[in-house]
Amino acid sequence: MTAEQKEKILEILKSWYETPFIPSLHGKAIKRRYADCVSFPIAVYTELGIIKGEMKLPEYNSKFCGSYAFKQLIDGIQSLGAQQIWAKETRFIELIPSLEVGDLIVCSIGAGCHHLCIYAGNEWIVDCYPPAVRQRSVNFKLIHKTAKYVFRFKN
Repeated sequence: MTAEQKEKILEILKSWYETPFIPSLHGKAIKRRYADCVSFPIAVYTELGIIKGEMKLPEYNSKFCGSYAFKQLIDGIQSLGAQQIWAKETRFIELIPSLEVGDLIVCSIGAGCHHLCIYAGNEWIVDCYPPAVRQRSVNFKLIHKTAKYVFRFKN
C-alpha cells in the first residue's frame, strides 16, 4: 500500500468503530449497522478501492464454515492481488515488528471458525468481534494462538 492508502485505511477503520457484530453475514457488512469478522475487512478494502466490484465469499457460518470454505476464503484474498507474507511456520509474535498498516491477518480455529483482522500499526489491530468493530492489541491471546496467514496488498 502507498503511504496515502495507509493513512486513508486508518480513517476508514475508525469510521467503522462500534459497528455491531452479527454472525454469518456472507460479505454483507454495512457501516454503523452490522458486520461480521469476514465482511468487515472486505468492506474496508472495498471502501479503500483495493477491491473493485464485489468479492465472492464462500457461504459460511461463524461456527461451522469448514476447511473448504477456508480454502475458498484464502483463494479469494489471493485473487485480489494480496501477497502472502507469513504462514504459521514461525511464531506470530516474531512477525509483529514487520507488520505494516493494512496487513490482513487471517486466523482459524481448526476447520470450524475463521477470523480476519486488519493491522492498524503500533501493535494494534481492528476487527469485528463480539460485540462490535473495535481496536485491540495485536497481543490479544486469540490472535496469537489462531493466526495462520498474513497478507499484504501491494500498490
